[in-house]
Amino acid sequence: YRIDAITLYAVPAKGPHGFHSLGRVVESLLRTSNNLLERLHASFFFYLFTAPGEFAEFARYLPPVIILGLAVSFGGLRLFVQTGWIQKGRKPQETTEKQSQAQGGPLGVWSMRDRPILEVVCTIGATYLVGISTLFIVSSRWAWTALKESRLSEVALLSSLPSITLLVFVAALSRFYRLPPTTPALLKAFNLCGLGVVISVIAVANFSLSVSVAILASLPLCLVPVSLHGEQQGQDARQGSQLSRALIFAVRRVLAILWLSIVSPQGLVAAAHIIEQQSMNSTGSSVAMWLQRILWESVILKTWFLPLVSIIYLPHILQGLIVCVLPI
Repeated sequence: YRIDAITLYAVPAKGPHGFHSLGRVVESLLRTSNNLLERLHASFFFYLFTAPGEFAEFARYLPPVIILGLAVSFGGLRLFVQTGWIQKGRKPQETTEKQSQAQGGPLGVWSMRDRPILEVVCTIGATYLVGISTLFIVSSRWAWTALKESRLSEVALLSSLPSITLLVFVAALSRFYRLPPTTPALLKAFNLCGLGVVISVIAVANFSLSVSVAILASLPLCLVPVSLHGEQQGQDARQGSQLSRALIFAVRRVLAILWLSIVSPQGLVAAAHIIEQQSMNSTGSSVAMWLQRILWESVILKTWFLPLVSIIYLPHILQGLIVCVLPI
């Protein structure tokens, strides 16, 4: 039933601190923890102890993370609504002079358009399959042996192979199968909505992990550039700004790809390994030992840090990269 338990062994001693004293210490520790649990009316893991006699309750530090998750989700919902509508400009003779002055130009008519839900859902499912395969690779016996021998490059390369394969496949498929123009924007909308839910849910169980996911993934995924095609955008482009818009959009895409590659799990491990190699006091094995510890805790203690990173965090990063590789 996964009930935490410990077994204590003691060697008989002649001094005053023998097995009886050890039992009293353990009993006092358990009673103190139980009294603290009853006093706080919740698990004391929900409280941050800032000093031996002071603590911060979860009602003080949880709202910022929850608000951040809601903001990300609202951004995704806003983008989802935008993908379902398109503004078509009227002819100049159909617009009255008063309407033109009020709106600063010819009015447009909003009309609904279809959303490529099926294509986006299949893409999201493929990213989660890649996450499961990555978890299977890093949890294998080969990965454990490679980490013990400090072969980080081999582990990072093999674990990145499913992600690279998916990105290449999607980029090649999009050249032969014409996707609707709102596919990247809709994929980003689903991605942001899911990320906001993940941040808010994890914040209750693991506050530090939720903050880490919010810091690493929220900003780059929100800044992934997307284009909502419309007739009004084409008119503006024909007025002489098409080349500059395309250049700025391409630069933003390249920067987003670089940023997302760095904050991916493999990118973070590679960055830590490079920093370790350049450090003067580095022994060359601390990153490998850290990864080995995470793998041991996941397999033996059944912790959910490694599954969460592989099956939840990595797919969201992959979805952001797919948005960048899809054609405009």
